[in-house]
Amino acid sequence: MVAGTLRRVLAAMGSVSLVVLVAGGVRRAAAEGDCPGTNVRYEGKCLYPDEAEAARRRSEGARLPRARNPMGLEVRDTVCSGRQSFSWNEDFSTGLGNWWLFGSPKPIIETSMGNPAPSFNNNGDPNYNSGALSRIQFDFRNGATISADFLVQSNPVGCWTGAATGIATGEPADYGNTTDAWMISGIGFDYIGDACWGDPPAQRRHGVIYCWIIGKDGTREEYYRGYKDAFLDAWHRVSVEVSAGGVGTCYLDGTRLASSSGVIDVSSLNTKRIYLGLRSGTYGKALIDNLVVQGCLGSDFHR
Repeated sequence: MVAGTLRRVLAAMGSVSLVVLVAGGVRRAAAEGDCPGTNVRYEGKCLYPDEAEAARRRSEGARLPRARNPMGLEVRDTVCSGRQSFSWNEDFSTGLGNWWLFGSPKPIIETSMGNPAPSFNNNGDPNYNSGALSRIQFDFRNGATISADFLVQSNPVGCWTGAATGIATGEPADYGNTTDAWMISGIGFDYIGDACWGDPPAQRRHGVIYCWIIGKDGTREEYYRGYKDAFLDAWHRVSVEVSAGGVGTCYLDGTRLASSSGVIDVSSLNTKRIYLGLRSGTYGKALIDNLVVQGCLGSDFHR
């Protein structure tokens, strides 16, 4: 795979310079037209080594030959415990007609990237989140699972790039160009670059996955937060569940990460929308594809 990548890079660059990919990385080699200092040339540009490595990983992740929903997690029996369930699927092949959009700039369809293409790009800028709420309202009082494919690209000189999904807290009026009512239960995946000067240096240049609920008393419980650098720049399956008792649980590629100690007031989940959003595009893309929403039947399941 490395050799194939090297051949593609050399074919694109001709004989001007040489970039050698070793063990998934980029190193500089002497050749005519070398970049100054320790920089390396990648796709015709002189970049710092970590920038070139991030660019290579983004390029590889964008064309990974993965099957649609590779983990087979569209329907989980853990929440409904054998009871009848419903499932709603969205692969964004028909555009954004199923969604109410918020933010400035507003989300777009990424026509050339996906698992497979197209996919959802929240398109949020460095100042505020952008995203979408489902036009369908779901009844999740008997349990719910929201699963999706995420691709979050890294860029060490950038700032925030991220994607998130879950059960929206509010209604469209609660979300705007500078407002985001967020989610009552969700999972997010962020990359934090050096330009995020307000974040502690130890947290920069990392990919972070986090899961949370809003408990019965209205407080936010972040029941999981962990560095997942190895999962950047490639498609991965994330899932967040809410049990009939209100416990939140999140998964990454089918592996359980954690469950909440507190519980959600499930009686409030009778008419809820799905949330997609965060920030994407300025320093790298954060894409969502193959969304699956599952709930447990027990009353009307959407309005």
